[in-house]
Amino acid sequence: MAKREAKEVALTIESTVFPGIGVGSSEGRTFHVKGAFPGQTVRGIHAKNKRRIGLLRSFEVIERSKGEKEPSCVHYENCGGCISQELPMERQRQLKEAEVFKLFESAHIPTAGYRGILPAPMQYGYRNKMEYTFGDEVKGGPLCLGMHLKNRKNAVVTVDQCLLVPEDFNRLLDTTLNYFKNKGIPHYRAMAHEGTLRHMILRRGERTGELMAVLVTAKDERLDPMAWAQELLKTPLEGTLSSIFYMRNDSLSDAVVAEELTLLHGRDHILEEVCGLTFAITPMSFFQTNTQGAEQLYDAVADLARDLEQKEVFDLYCGTGTIGTVLAKKGARRVQGVEIVEEAAAIAQENARRNHVTNASFYAGDVKDVLKDLKGAPDLVVVDPPRSGMHAKALDYAMAFGAQEMIYVSCNPKTLVQDLQTILLTMEIKEWMLLDNYPNTPHVETVALLSKLDVDKRIDVKIEMDELDITTAESKATYEEIKEYILEKFKFKVSTLYIAQIKRKCGIDLREHYNKSKKEKQVIPQCTPEKEEAIMSALRHFKML
Repeated sequence: MAKREAKEVALTIESTVFPGIGVGSSEGRTFHVKGAFPGQTVRGIHAKNKRRIGLLRSFEVIERSKGEKEPSCVHYENCGGCISQELPMERQRQLKEAEVFKLFESAHIPTAGYRGILPAPMQYGYRNKMEYTFGDEVKGGPLCLGMHLKNRKNAVVTVDQCLLVPEDFNRLLDTTLNYFKNKGIPHYRAMAHEGTLRHMILRRGERTGELMAVLVTAKDERLDPMAWAQELLKTPLEGTLSSIFYMRNDSLSDAVVAEELTLLHGRDHILEEVCGLTFAITPMSFFQTNTQGAEQLYDAVADLARDLEQKEVFDLYCGTGTIGTVLAKKGARRVQGVEIVEEAAAIAQENARRNHVTNASFYAGDVKDVLKDLKGAPDLVVVDPPRSGMHAKALDYAMAFGAQEMIYVSCNPKTLVQDLQTILLTMEIKEWMLLDNYPNTPHVETVALLSKLDVDKRIDVKIEMDELDITTAESKATYEEIKEYILEKFKFKVSTLYIAQIKRKCGIDLREHYNKSKKEKQVIPQCTPEKEEAIMSALRHFKML
């Protein structure tokens, strides 16, 4: 079959969808254009289709939208980090709000209780962590250290004047790049699995001024990590280079994998202060990349939690224990946290001790494996999963605890919406909000407070008998009709026994079960909360409640 010839297309962007993808149409076809915004007219190459939607590549803006300005960063044209510097901050927030609302509405998730979007404290200089990649801008070109080019994942552009980071990051990047250029050591080529230099990770404690640098390479006898560290220490900095590591990574994956980690200088961690507490940050542990934004986020979580003094809290995907420690310090009765990165879980426990918090404990392991071993029953479950969302088993365990409340913190509204479709079978959204913690990028934080559906309030209603014809109510739907409704709407089956249990709970009289067991000590399975809500939905649908 002959390959379809790429066609040039011009169109006007009408809206955006998450994450920052412009939507327009031409000749009856809908197109997606990453990094284009409403009001712009763009021209690009229709290279391929995805789910019947055309993807426009290598586009140029031939007419700007109203209110656009010149981007501030010299790297903006080529760097794949920022996408919206030309838009005023208020406009960026409006687009992010609209994108998240579209995700909610397309999944039929209620948007009531929305508290708005909280602006970021700073537009630039807010990042406390960067993971730079070694590579080249053109194949065989000079060594580069920075970010992937827009729409070119195998090419790298040096970003030594990036505006999202503190100036110390740019200086350390420049020192490192010049050092390895002079040494003639090649970058790692992922497709060929050859070469040496892979990544450099920089971290900073904004409130403490402490800096960490981590060099990540494949094995190479020519490499002298200590000499690189000594060169870094000569760099004029505003902060203090408190920690330097060398990490060897020979894995085939392009991800940062710490197969071997060596401390070259200083401590094995740096310190940061958030919400009046001090936290240690290690090379591989998760920590919010915007310190001031993190403070706003944790304050929002604490505000939604309310009346913490009476609550047992489970903090899932806890990282270095920031949320859990903040909630414990604010008065939670007890906090138990779970983190898959063993190093981070140990640091979380140390962070609790460092801040004299005695009512918080942290455990290492995958949430789906550790949850079943936690002690007690939570009143509040806090989840802050990675971009991929919650593992299905972890979500099942979290729901099975039957906590009255859940606070879901998400950096990816797409996976949040996926998880909410399960959570909302037994809970409802009480309040939710957005935080624009990543200006100039398509990313946004979402925080939602969910509350358990109070079935008792729905069924503990005094009904005068002359107002309800029980026989008529019972005749509105058969067991088979209820089963069919649930299977079609919720995509799972329920048993006659479970339906009978919920009908009895709702006060709907039942005839004696003709198949009732004659065993004296029969163990009768009880309907799960998820299936109970499905049955309740069916009973409401057939007007039996």
